[in-house]
Amino acid sequence: MTTGTARGWYASTDNEVAITESTFGQGKTVFCGYPAGLQYFASCPYDMACGFTVSRLASTEADTLAFETWCAREMKKLGVTADVDVPQALMLRTQVADSMDRYQVFRQGPDYRAMAYEREQPGRTFITHLRTRAGIDNAYGVVHNTEAEYRNFRGDYRMTLTGGRATVRLAPAIVGGAPDQAVVYDVRLGVPVRVAASAEGAEFQTWVPVSMASVFAVAPRGAVRLFGDPPKAGEGPTEVSARVAACARGAGLQPL
Repeated sequence: MTTGTARGWYASTDNEVAITESTFGQGKTVFCGYPAGLQYFASCPYDMACGFTVSRLASTEADTLAFETWCAREMKKLGVTADVDVPQALMLRTQVADSMDRYQVFRQGPDYRAMAYEREQPGRTFITHLRTRAGIDNAYGVVHNTEAEYRNFRGDYRMTLTGGRATVRLAPAIVGGAPDQAVVYDVRLGVPVRVAASAEGAEFQTWVPVSMASVFAVAPRGAVRLFGDPPKAGEGPTEVSARVAACARGAGLQPL
């Protein structure tokens, strides 16, 4: 990248360019010299490390947070904003682990107990999706808590009170420009959710368990439309727990 305009430099004395911007016709490209794999791991440590505070501190970099903020600000300048996002989240957990040695934390007893909460701004542990269909004024959003999503050896941990409280923000286009009239319905719990109007659309709060998702129907005019229960496929919790208890690492576990 030798023809672009420099936008950022590495923190060194060599004056090395880290971010360049180029314009091609009506398009624009921004090239950022940052390892994509490291950026993912550093920005989403929960889904890899089961949410332990020690892992959170070890794998989160201030530079990564600043870079994410800069990218979001640049996208907003171009008019690219999210229809639904999580500006703030509160992670709460009580955990018992039987094998903390992998984190080089040694305890006198057989179990290591931890209670902690962490605040995220923005809520980077949550992934949001939004779907609409022509002819239907409802929008359907998913708020997915990725904590422990890809964690290996989950049987090593027993977790209670684990999950995250997410503040979900809806863009004005999703609530029809009248956030005070919109209704949000929690499909997983089967209850309506209190909605508050804001300068950027509407906001509501929800609690999502670890490694799970919640679905919400957003009705701009107050009439919620659902489509019934989806057909069941695959094995249920009872069948899965029985197979886990029967395997070598599941010895001693009680099936549901």
